[in-house]
Amino acid sequence: MKAIFKREFKSYFTSAGGYLFLGIFLLAMGVSFVKNISDSLKYFQYPTTAMNTLFRSMPLLLSVMVPLVTMGSFADEKKHKTDQLLLTSPNSVTSIVLGKFFGSFSFVTVCLLTTLLYVAVFCIYGTPNLMLTVLAYVAVILMAALFTSIGIFFSSLTESSLVAAIIGIVSFAVLYFFGGFASLTVVPEGIRSIIGVLDINQYYNMFYRELLSPQPFVYFISLTVLFLFLTVRVIEARRWK
Repeated sequence: MKAIFKREFKSYFTSAGGYLFLGIFLLAMGVSFVKNISDSLKYFQYPTTAMNTLFRSMPLLLSVMVPLVTMGSFADEKKHKTDQLLLTSPNSVTSIVLGKFFGSFSFVTVCLLTTLLYVAVFCIYGTPNLMLTVLAYVAVILMAALFTSIGIFFSSLTESSLVAAIIGIVSFAVLYFFGGFASLTVVPEGIRSIIGVLDINQYYNMFYRELLSPQPFVYFISLTVLFLFLTVRVIEARRWK
């Protein structure tokens, strides 16, 4: 698993695509940061010093960002026939999937950690709420892990990285807006209850209310493990063909 992890992680820094992606992410976060400060001054007459307000829009950014990172994890291997080398190696399918997962997730985490620059700015020019800042990072990292596992799963289903990216972006958009269906009057009460249980924003926002409940941890971690398990099953099925 270690070798696969290193190979996957280094691949993002040995190609122009990885740096281009990191640059676009920094640009998007910079725009979000400036907008956050501007809105704070406009409505509250002072700049907000909590990162949680900056990360409110992170689910939408991750829904586009993560599929672009994970789209080639298995799709490119299958397209270039290098998946046979992986499947015939001494590594177990589980270690291959975990190596791919942690490689992609580590790159996404590196991108997220670049936002610590904004924490430094907050510390210099204000008194940030460190508890809310830590919880904001925990929420974002847990969501990034879940999205990464789902993105890798989609990548394992096709040999086209573009198809994997499109499916991922559409699926994450549906997942993000899923909770909004509960407010529709035409939706039966039973369906609303199910939507409430599965609504990702409900668990994501718990961190911003400083609710240190085990529910969001169970939700994100269990779904992450579920999609990693499904990916293992898909790869194992391919291995025995």
